Amino acid sequence: MDIEFPRTSSYDPDRCSVWFRATVNNQVISCFVTEEALRDHFGLNGRDARAYPAKFEENRAAIESVAKTLILQRRPDSELVLHSQDFS
Repeated sequence: MDIEFPRTSSYDPDRCSVWFRATVNNQVISCFVTEEALRDHFGLNGRDARAYPAKFEENRAAIESVAKTLILQRRPDSELVLHSQDFS
């Protein structure tokens, strides 16, 4: 299974998450890492919307590693949400 993570990300205020994209065998999967996960595992502080993407980028490799594992386990069709418990 070919999994790639293009260098795109943005804050989604409606979901209080950072969105990023995975491409799995040429199929796009929207991935989200929650505020809770960023706080619990990556040291996100405050509620400034600019802090979310910065904290994501700072920890991109670790977050993408967990996303890859979950994609292989769950085989999502179009969306994957990474919660705090996914990083334990």
